[in-house]
Amino acid sequence: MIFLSLPALIVSGFVIYGKIRQDSYYKARIPSAFHIDKVLAKGGNGCGQSVVFLLNPSTIDELKEDASTFLNSSAAVTAKVSPSSTDTIVYSDWLKTPMPLLHGGAKLPGIGCNPNISKELKLKILESARMAGAFHTANHTTKSKLLLIPESSLLILAF
Repeated sequence: MIFLSLPALIVSGFVIYGKIRQDSYYKARIPSAFHIDKVLAKGGNGCGQSVVFLLNPSTIDELKEDASTFLNSSAAVTAKVSPSSTDTIVYSDWLKTPMPLLHGGAKLPGIGCNPNISKELKLKILESARMAGAFHTANHTTKSKLLLIPESSLLILAF
């Protein structure tokens, strides 16, 4: 049997609550058409923030069935600013990769400097942004970008 002191329980509870709250904030910024299984990695620093989501197989099945119809639906381009907000983020139309370069040569802010993304996953994400086979969109007001990699069941939020 494991016993924790009250302060340890409070700290543990806060950490769990903080993680769930942060994850729901990130998930709110994803259009509702995308069903998320879990957050694989999140973080960043002065170069931006990024979150890597693993998509539910049902979303991948819908994409395989008819990617164009799926990505052109309003549910694929509209998200919330935060979980409790009624304000929305409307992303631009989804485009096929490769993504255009941003200022400084980066394609996705927060990916290269995110210490929580493994080197292998960073390479896969950056390679997918440079090559055909994935999709991307952006919202210029919030400076958010989404990269969808159907082959790997990944959706990346970068801002």
